[in-house]
Amino acid sequence: MRSEHTQPRARVEPATRCQPHRACYASSVAAVPTKQLVRQLLDELPDDCTLEEVQYRLHVLDTVARGRADVAAERVRRHEDVAVELGRRWGKNPDQ
Repeated sequence: MRSEHTQPRARVEPATRCQPHRACYASSVAAVPTKQLVRQLLDELPDDCTLEEVQYRLHVLDTVARGRADVAAERVRRHEDVAVELGRRWGKNPDQ
């Protein structure tokens, strides 16, 4: 018997329910207070969503916010520079 506090198992795989190609959130996620952002996220999810889906969306929001912070702080590198450096480390020519 299941406790009333136990989250039911997902009936549908998250990959089919989440739509990563659709822009779900405002472009400036970092400017929105966390509590408001979580409420917005919950409002946008279907009523029968699972905890896994909520966690996934929170993970995506956090990852995007961290990436934007890295860009703003200039802690990024061009793809071409990384490819050249890895090519040198691994003894491969990146042009091949």
